[in-house]
Amino acid sequence: MLNKTITNCEIKNADTRSIDMNDAMQSTDAEQHPLCLTRKEQQVLHQILEGRSNAEISANFSRSIRTIEAHVSSILSKFNAQNRLEVIIRTQNEPWLNPA
Repeated sequence: MLNKTITNCEIKNADTRSIDMNDAMQSTDAEQHPLCLTRKEQQVLHQILEGRSNAEISANFSRSIRTIEAHVSSILSKFNAQNRLEVIIRTQNEPWLNPA
């Protein structure tokens, strides 16, 4: 049986998704971002900030468009944003949110 300490990021996100082993492995990355973005979400966020579409991001990471859509949806949710433009504006107004 695997014992794991529950992090603040997991508590924040518990109502929107279940915790699995991939989340457990990425928890240290998420803890470093103020909005608990995973490493992959941070990578996708960079692509969003560069103006790339889901299809372009999908090709860049060799992942399905559905996977990228899931990452984008999670990013929007964590930023409490309705669309990519709100995320872009927020990272410009609050640069500490941009995982440079």
